[in-house]
Amino acid sequence: GEGETGVLAHAGPKLEFEFGDFPLELVISSGPALLSEHEFDNLDLGGSFQFVSAVGLDLEVAEEWTLAYRYLHISNAGIHDENPGMNLHAINLLYSF
Repeated sequence: GEGETGVLAHAGPKLEFEFGDFPLELVISSGPALLSEHEFDNLDLGGSFQFVSAVGLDLEVAEEWTLAYRYLHISNAGIHDENPGMNLHAINLLYSF
């Protein structure tokens, strides 16, 4: 919904595929997630407990900086009455210390 926000907390395994010395990695992950809100305007995801699957790319732009893209699918796998699912694009700037 317009102007509505929520927080997504996700944990789970992640596979990383490196391409030699090239600073690009293919990343695949999946696991459970909790949403701070599950109703947005006319979209009801059914409940706060969801599952997230993601595929994306990590590009190391400097020694400790990574630019990441993820395509995410969020669904509750039918454990709630409502299960429309949702797809998202995410861009992250990561700093490792």
